Amino acid sequence: MHRKPHPVPLFIAVILAMALLVMSCSISSSPSVTQSAIPEVSDIPQANENIAPAEAPVSPSKPGATRQNPIPLGQLVSTPGWDVQVQEFYRGDQALEILRQDSPDTPPAPEGSEYAVASVYIRCTSIDDAPHSISLGEMFMTGDQLGAHTDEFDELPAPEFLYKDLFTAETYPGWVDAIVPKSEQNLILVFDPVYGDDVAPPYYFALEDGASIAIPAEFQEMQPTQAGQDPAAPLPLGETAVTDDWQVRVLEVIRGDEALEAVKDTSSMNEPLEEGMEYILVSLGLNYINTDDRPVSLSEQAFRSRDPNGNEVWQTGVYLPKPWTRPWVYTRLFPGAHTEGWAVLKAPANGSGITLVFDPDVDAPGDPSGNIRYLALEP
Repeated sequence: MHRKPHPVPLFIAVILAMALLVMSCSISSSPSVTQSAIPEVSDIPQANENIAPAEAPVSPSKPGATRQNPIPLGQLVSTPGWDVQVQEFYRGDQALEILRQDSPDTPPAPEGSEYAVASVYIRCTSIDDAPHSISLGEMFMTGDQLGAHTDEFDELPAPEFLYKDLFTAETYPGWVDAIVPKSEQNLILVFDPVYGDDVAPPYYFALEDGASIAIPAEFQEMQPTQAGQDPAAPLPLGETAVTDDWQVRVLEVIRGDEALEAVKDTSSMNEPLEEGMEYILVSLGLNYINTDDRPVSLSEQAFRSRDPNGNEVWQTGVYLPKPWTRPWVYTRLFPGAHTEGWAVLKAPANGSGITLVFDPDVDAPGDPSGNIRYLALEP
């Protein structure tokens, strides 16, 4: 049986109507700093209210879906959970001047490098009661040298929005900074959001006029080879393995006391391994040949040792604080990148027949076998 609803008293209806009107005005207004939760910022422009948000990229042809076609400077784009707009960009002396406004003793950038800073407006569009923030690993810069330049200074330039908790409809304008090579051009801001276990696409924002980076067309024709796929027949020292996404070659191997001293030189916290184990340093040359325009990270877990009996040993607990004493291979790269660096392995001391297991997808979902290769560390 249906019950007839009770009528709503007139004064309650009026109050509800006024509350709804206030809420709709506050949410639909042009982007601005939320005064109740975020301090006023007068020296950074607010989002341009005359620019309508662009649609989130859904195909490679849309602006922002690839580095070849980034979102223009000043364009507001809506991504899942966030509105994002890059408002200003400076590099070199101008960037250093902005940093020194808050920290006058900021030193010049290392030789051959310079500072770069981008003013970015963000607005939280997640519809829930939880705080949301953008992390250091989700927003960074890249350019035609195809590496990742992450934020260098904590709370500089001020205000900085990385790790800033925002709730639904709250906004914040702030800065992202980086140290980039002076010779690097086509600088682009990368927003590579993380949504739990979902693999979300990155968004690319041009920082310089005409910034555009294309993946080499010949990558489409490259095919992996079987050499090095069988652990019983590792690729001979000095030869290049070709996987689904990588070309990798061992350049040099250091073992024994020299390897131990090199590890100890990186940090006083690094100590000799347990009895019967040793460090092995392996210099590698790598080309990243994937055709999916998104960054990839190489961690220490991507490299491990294997003895002739099939026992594999993971390297853990080595501290490699910056500034590095040598170029390590642990980095973040984009398709087309070439890098050379050192990996640290842990293996049985003075053991013969030790091979390197290259497993770059060890932390990624799906089947990693297309990229696993076994490389000999001795002739």
